Amino acid sequence: MYRVGLEDILGFRVEKDKLFINPCIPKDWEGYSIRYTYGNAIYNIEVKNPDKVNKGVRKIIADGVVVKEGHINLVGDGVEHFVAVEM
Repeated sequence: MYRVGLEDILGFRVEKDKLFINPCIPKDWEGYSIRYTYGNAIYNIEVKNPDKVNKGVRKIIADGVVVKEGHINLVGDGVEHFVAVEM
């Protein structure tokens, strides 16, 4: 059940060293956050839903840089990373 919620609702999926975020949440959710550990790095992920939509990602910013690949490259570098997702 945990995996279904994490992957199918929150849209959080890891494949090898890549993180994909593609939420499918209720329209009335303002957003959510996830704290994820990869190796010895921490990824703080904040998803915001300002337009009250069910799905679709408008923009991802990882450590201040706009992500264009559709995924975040995970690095176990001992650093705390910040990811902002706008639906």
